[in-house]
Amino acid sequence: MDNKIKTKKILIGMLIMVAILIVFLAKLILAINTRDTGFRVINGGAIMKIDVWSECRNVNNDCGYDIFVPTKTEIEWTGFRTHSFSGVLLTACGECVNAKGCWILYPSCEPLDLNCYGGNCCYMGGAYPPPGCPQLLCPN
Repeated sequence: MDNKIKTKKILIGMLIMVAILIVFLAKLILAINTRDTGFRVINGGAIMKIDVWSECRNVNNDCGYDIFVPTKTEIEWTGFRTHSFSGVLLTACGECVNAKGCWILYPSCEPLDLNCYGGNCCYMGGAYPPPGCPQLLCPN
């Protein structure tokens, strides 16, 4: 009878270990937003910076639905950049599309009133921005 109890304990322990492994592996298998899996860009969400295959772009999605950006191969990424569709705006990294994009480019500059002008983030005035924030003053 002792052997049956030990066997049951071992079996239960092994089942728990397998369950834990399945949970952790599921996260790896279902991962997205990596170069090898591609990126999901949410409609009306934050501008996503995608930097793969030595080409970086800010992707702003206002097309009415979430989009998938294929990046597993350089050809897929180039094709997306070349043949982007209406409502999806691509800008070079370091450039902004709107004020929301400036917070993505400069997340540590939150106390500043940032804006976007001519593809560059600028600040609306007031105190001089701290190091690492845009030094450009927005025109009136």
